Amino acid sequence: MRLSRWPCALFTVITVPLAVNGDIEGILYVAVPIAVLADIKMSFSSRSRHVQTAYLLANGLALLVAIRPLLLATRSHILLFADDTFLYVSIASRTLSFVTTMLLVSKSSDATVIRTYIYVILMFITQVMAVLQLGELSDLVRVYNSVDATTRALCVEDSSSVTGFIFPDKPFSTTCPTRYWEEVRTNFLFVSQLYALYTLTTDLPYDFLHTNTEYGRSRVYVLGSLAVIECTAVCVAVAVQFDTIEGCAQLSWGVGTLVLVAAVVHVLRRVVGSMRDESACECHVKMPRRLNTTIWDAHKLLLKNVKLKL
Repeated sequence: MRLSRWPCALFTVITVPLAVNGDIEGILYVAVPIAVLADIKMSFSSRSRHVQTAYLLANGLALLVAIRPLLLATRSHILLFADDTFLYVSIASRTLSFVTTMLLVSKSSDATVIRTYIYVILMFITQVMAVLQLGELSDLVRVYNSVDATTRALCVEDSSSVTGFIFPDKPFSTTCPTRYWEEVRTNFLFVSQLYALYTLTTDLPYDFLHTNTEYGRSRVYVLGSLAVIECTAVCVAVAVQFDTIEGCAQLSWGVGTLVLVAAVVHVLRRVVGSMRDESACECHVKMPRRLNTTIWDAHKLLLKNVKLKL
């Protein structure tokens, strides 16, 4: 089964210029609603009413989270809205989308269904981690008053902090904000590697479905090259962005360009991969009628020829 990435590509193209300018409000009020509408439109391609309803509800919750700061504009920094309500609604939205996607994958009979299962599960975990990390960032903004300051503050160990279960040696605390960005970097690096692995091993073979003819085989190298460029751009962009913790919260134009290249190349790969071989269709249409004769007709034709020769 092939997962749709059109809403994600559209969201990326709109978000990058806004993120470079530090326009968080633009991302929430423009990029997210447009991506939600695109995802809703894609969900209507499903024949199941239950699937359409589930995706509609999940996207509605995501849209509610995005416009909530606009409805309750009573605080100074927009990230302060990442409170418990934000966490509960966001996780509910992602969980509903995850369960619906898993149900769709379960109905597939493709050979890549196991890999798709693993990809969907791991992506869901990273999304939940990202939501929880936004909640932590909200706590840091309350202390340091800006996102950029959390990437530049010195790390002071809090002796009174309680050792965590997942990270026993390095628990999170507001006195060491750079440790938070180390967790964010790990999450983004994992997502980029997972994206590249799924694209090259599972998503790319679907582009080869229409490359069985001589004309189609000439596009194999083009599709493979586009996939390599896409994955390389994503991985390099993440690595460069989080190469140093200081200032990593601000997206630069260099990294933004790499992300845009990945999104555009992904769309181009989908378009090229969906192209059918017209010459093969023409050959099928122009097939001579004499090839449609039965074996008995051919046998009678041969007997007639033999009589003429005699």
